Amino acid sequence: MASPERDATEGLGQSASSMVAGMLAMSAFLVAVIAGLSAGATPLNTLSRATTAMLVCYFVGLFLGVAGSSACREFLTKFRDDNPIPEVPELPQEVTHHLGDDK
Repeated sequence: MASPERDATEGLGQSASSMVAGMLAMSAFLVAVIAGLSAGATPLNTLSRATTAMLVCYFVGLFLGVAGSSACREFLTKFRDDNPIPEVPELPQEVTHHLGDDK
């Protein structure tokens, strides 16, 4: 379980953006290759179009990843500010003794 001092938005950022960009780029490459081969285009033409689609979609994915990370970070920060962890008072010594928690 994460400690309360750790920021909930710590893991969001560049790695999430890169992951979204990579997945989108690979998907675009795969779709372009399948479409090109099924349309009967030459392999060189298919690969050049697939590479172009991959590069374009990589940068689109970076933008989408940054926007998504920013939205998640904003939501988590607002949620944490609106729902603070309440302070729990300690139980008296007599109660803890009856519960079997001898200190």
